[in-house]
Amino acid sequence: MSGVNRRQLYKYKGDRCYHCRKTVQEMIDRHRTFNRMFEFNHVNPNEKHPDYDNLIRRVISSEQLDEVDKCVLLCCDCHAIVHAQNITAEVLVTVRVGKKTAEQKLKGQLIYDWKDKRGTFLTNECVLVFPYRVMLGARTPRVLFGTQLKKEGLLNRYLQSLPQCRFVTIRSYRGEKVLLRAEYLGDDRITIVYDMGFHIMDSELGGDNDAPTEMWVRNGIGLTKDGEVFRNGTVEIEGTLNNDDNPSTVLEGGIDVMPKAPHA
Repeated sequence: MSGVNRRQLYKYKGDRCYHCRKTVQEMIDRHRTFNRMFEFNHVNPNEKHPDYDNLIRRVISSEQLDEVDKCVLLCCDCHAIVHAQNITAEVLVTVRVGKKTAEQKLKGQLIYDWKDKRGTFLTNECVLVFPYRVMLGARTPRVLFGTQLKKEGLLNRYLQSLPQCRFVTIRSYRGEKVLLRAEYLGDDRITIVYDMGFHIMDSELGGDNDAPTEMWVRNGIGLTKDGEVFRNGTVEIEGTLNNDDNPSTVLEGGIDVMPKAPHA
């Protein structure tokens, strides 16, 4: 893996050790290098790609990001502790909004400090139990959780219903911020504008269907083939509805992005 690509992937995974919080930038500032100081830890070792060593050294690709998404970033010391202790764990996250309740069980690993009697839960899973306000057309907004929108496929279902409802709007729970706005243009053409931080949506950005991917947006973060990482921006998609079950591929057509500021 080239130094540039590795730095990009480290930024994508938080740019610091998940456990001790040591940062990659601190190592660069102190030692002018981060080589051999950080490693990707597969939260479920059974999911590790059989050709991982070669895959992780290639240029950025969807397959490589899929593999990195199975991991958390650790410094070498903490990575050794994880494997030495070999503790698996589960955490149940429950969110209640009025009479509505959402639960998500996160699977992961644990680093436990027996002297200080505290531990760090390590998981590669994205927390989805945040509440949102969802409005179809002119209907009264509904409170739905990210687990319903993504895991239960409601977002895809709503986008597929655009020919009937004409608009889909998703706001933060308090309503002050529009996170996604989709509009039906006619002839099965739709447009979607969403905040990059709205991690329910993932996109691969290119000029057209045959063009290579120029940028990936996943887990609320954008990565370009040139090594940049963005955490703020707006993604604009225009295309034709298809019947795919994945909301990130509900469109066939062009995608563009307007980053606000690069992540340092």
